[in-house]
Amino acid sequence: MAYSAPTQRQMANSGYRRMTMSDDIPNAEGSAPKQRPRVVGRPFPKGVSGNPAGRPTGRNKILAALDQIGDDAAEEVLRKAIEAAKAGDLRATELLMSRAWPARKGRALQFTLPKVEKLEDLPVANAAVIAAVSEGLISPEEGQAMTALLREHAGILETTQLAADVAAMREELAALRDRQS
Repeated sequence: MAYSAPTQRQMANSGYRRMTMSDDIPNAEGSAPKQRPRVVGRPFPKGVSGNPAGRPTGRNKILAALDQIGDDAAEEVLRKAIEAAKAGDLRATELLMSRAWPARKGRALQFTLPKVEKLEDLPVANAAVIAAVSEGLISPEEGQAMTALLREHAGILETTQLAADVAAMREELAALRDRQS
């Protein structure tokens, strides 16, 4: 990349000050010349933009034109890719298959997990996941994913249990009020 000298605006905004011959000569009192204080903080007053013209226009128009070109040619490109795949081009076949039938992100796990219907069942299920990881039936990452699922299930079970407890307390409270009246 070629070097380009900074513009006057860039120099002014960065606090750069051009040296002049008078800067080297002491003033009448014999002391060093006074320097302008360096601007710290905002280079422009609040509410005044450093770019009053705004962002240059036209970039979105270029992208729209490229999108239009792509849309116009998409059908023909797809037809050519299908022809190449039929002719035995493995790369074209791979491209089409990856779009039509994407690779799965995970795999079905093949190990027995005990049923978890109550909060008390969770430690046994977690122990089964740990055993499956230690035996090499599932990877540690898959074990983490299963543990996260069990944790989510625990939250659901807790919420369900709390809702049932609140409903039972409301019934008891209503029964107490009925007896008092």
